[in-house]
Amino acid sequence: MLDIKQDMRPLLARSVTYANVERQQAGFVPSTAERNEVEFTMSLLASSLPDIDAEIGRLYVLRERVCTQLDISKSVLAPVWRLPVEIISQIFLHVCGTTSEAFDQAVVLARVCLSWRTIAWSIPQLWNHISSSGTHTRTRAVPSFAEQAALSGTLPLHINHLRGSDDALPARLLEELCPHASRWRTLEIGAPCAVFDAIPIIDMPNLADVRIDLVGPPTSESLGFLAGASDLRQLTLKLFPNLGYEWDILQMPPLRTLTRLTLVMRQFTHISLRAVLSALSHCSLSLAYLKVAGGISGADDLSVPSGPTIMNGLLVADLAGAALALLDRVAMPRIEELILRERKHMRHDPLSLLLVFLCHPAHAEHRHLQRLTVAITWKIDQDLFLRCLEKLGELRELRVENDSWDTLGLMTEDTVNHLTCTDDRIPLLPKLSKVVLRFCRRELLQMIQSPLRAMLMSRERPRACASCDVSALEDMQIIVGMRGETSQIYRIRHTTT
Repeated sequence: MLDIKQDMRPLLARSVTYANVERQQAGFVPSTAERNEVEFTMSLLASSLPDIDAEIGRLYVLRERVCTQLDISKSVLAPVWRLPVEIISQIFLHVCGTTSEAFDQAVVLARVCLSWRTIAWSIPQLWNHISSSGTHTRTRAVPSFAEQAALSGTLPLHINHLRGSDDALPARLLEELCPHASRWRTLEIGAPCAVFDAIPIIDMPNLADVRIDLVGPPTSESLGFLAGASDLRQLTLKLFPNLGYEWDILQMPPLRTLTRLTLVMRQFTHISLRAVLSALSHCSLSLAYLKVAGGISGADDLSVPSGPTIMNGLLVADLAGAALALLDRVAMPRIEELILRERKHMRHDPLSLLLVFLCHPAHAEHRHLQRLTVAITWKIDQDLFLRCLEKLGELRELRVENDSWDTLGLMTEDTVNHLTCTDDRIPLLPKLSKVVLRFCRRELLQMIQSPLRAMLMSRERPRACASCDVSALEDMQIIVGMRGETSQIYRIRHTTT
């Protein structure tokens, strides 16, 4: 085998004697002896290539080792290792945050070295958001659910489980965390109703916010475990269909501290009106905020009690689609804000339901209703809308949204004229101080631009109209664009003195 360092230079010099570019350009044609010499040196050069490649590979490996050692040496000398543990802990908190994403970031830091793992595992704020996502990738370097709860010290726990193929995981997650149930603060979990049936009642005295995705078919005990949440403040329920089952039951335990309830029926999901009213009856005294969206069936069911469910503490109601039927079944004597959103193919006229609601004795004089949002496009009855506004003499804020590309919806020139002040006529909504209007196209706004300007100028300052005091319209906002898309916003504010 050739000694590469010693033998290659003489061999290359010998080869260049007969085979070089200059001689080739000069037209050199080798003789038989010269040809034999060139072929001999070629064979020697070719035979040396494996040795050269092996040497290159050895040097490459050596270079990698040297670079790795340089990185380690630089790391050992890095200033971060001289930082006090308290400083590193603050850096970890800044990098990871204290939200549901902290866990993933903390796991990455804990895998750097034993020292960093020890520091990360000593920071409770990195471990009190417990999620079942990524369970299949948990290793010895990643704490289990119970270990994570222990690492969080005495901090409140925020638990999350997204719906997945493993129906047994939610029960296992809660079972592992059961010893720490007194620290549960928020719970977000999704599973079939049958899975929730198997969860026992757990004492959860500090659980304040629960969000549940329920997958049918419905069962009677799917929410029974919430009986242990003695201080529950906010509950969000999303109902998902399964094999076409209708939700004819939604049995909730008494939740005497519940102040916010959101009930959403996903696409192709319907719940009976009886089930909704039954659920509301278990929190009617404490509930201050109610949002219901989606399909509700059985509005004409004669077996449903005819008397309304009285919700004395309700301040805000946000109803969409078929949930507007609740206007005819729920009395809200202290309601301050009402949000009504129509959906296509509704069976009942939303404005008729609103008028029935406003005419109920429980809402006499409507002194509490301050804000009204109406997003109705498909079933427009101008006379009904004006009759509804006549019932709202104390209203302070009005928001009207129109999703039609062709018509003005409820906010027509006639409506604007009824809101305009004149000396000899009391306008609708004399206490109005804020108006928000949304149109899909600028052309629709231009159709009533002049009446809007006249109405705005007539309410520029407080005044008296036909012996009635009318408040100044201090804030008017006009939005052009579809809901959820980038829109143009025009805002006019009057400062009263």
